[in-house]
Amino acid sequence: MAHIVSVTSTFSEAEAIRQFCGGRVQRWWRPWRRRLVGVRVVYIPYRLFRVSITNRGQTRTRWLALDAVMGWLDPYQFDAPWDELATEWVETEHALPVQLSDEQMRPMMLERVRRWVYGEGFFRLRDVHIEVEPVGRVVHIPYWVGIYRRGDRFSIEVIDGLQKRRQGAKVRDVILKGL
Repeated sequence: MAHIVSVTSTFSEAEAIRQFCGGRVQRWWRPWRRRLVGVRVVYIPYRLFRVSITNRGQTRTRWLALDAVMGWLDPYQFDAPWDELATEWVETEHALPVQLSDEQMRPMMLERVRRWVYGEGFFRLRDVHIEVEPVGRVVHIPYWVGIYRRGDRFSIEVIDGLQKRRQGAKVRDVILKGL
């Protein structure tokens, strides 16, 4: 069992089960397609970065977090550093291992921030300077995983434990490869 620090989930197991089961029509239709056989919470490690963006003489500071498993997932954006977020100690067997160091992740984060800044408007940029500082802390974010079965085949669906939204193939791949 691993002892980890996790951001406190805003989503309970009962809410996750309700969302995995869907509405009345889905509950009626799903038994013929596939059946929910289990729900687990899986913790994905994230590294926090302090990002300063200077454009036209104005500096904005953001706190971004990137997954420390493969660096594939979209960054989380927070208004405050991890110290000010609601976190808790969790003992779990379902925490993915940290596979990337701060030094490996810094160029990944810099590239993501560059794309984000240029996506806001290339012609609005003047004297842009981007500074990415790793904070050096790993915090896990909870994801609810629904396990479905149809015959001999299994599949999963994932819901973000903070934003309460279904996730796509990137998160499923990170979870499947991480476990």
